[in-house]
Amino acid sequence: MHPDHSVMSEAAGFAAIEIEDQLVPKRAHHHAGIEHMIPAELMAAKVKGSRGGARNPDFLIVARTNAIRASNMDDAVPAGRGVSRAGADLLLLSMAHKPEQPAHDLRSGSADP
Repeated sequence: MHPDHSVMSEAAGFAAIEIEDQLVPKRAHHHAGIEHMIPAELMAAKVKGSRGGARNPDFLIVARTNAIRASNMDDAVPAGRGVSRAGADLLLLSMAHKPEQPAHDLRSGSADP
């Protein structure tokens, strides 16, 4: 979802949008182990722009990152904190390599047992 579309989505009755940290136009090479991610600063700017365009305070912004898939949790946690500060309501940590990778509390940085 492009940040400029948050106003249109809201007017159309959407309750939320999902913003990805992928290049536009999207490339689907994940099956080959290649990720096409934008820098964390640009992702935060996209979230901030969408938050600024939203008129309803209940409108949700979901930020999706493939940082775990591209690297590891050590990269995903700071990216998650950045989009949270920019106004994301939820963070979707997409496609972990292994199901046993721990969940993290982004506020403290600690792993859940």
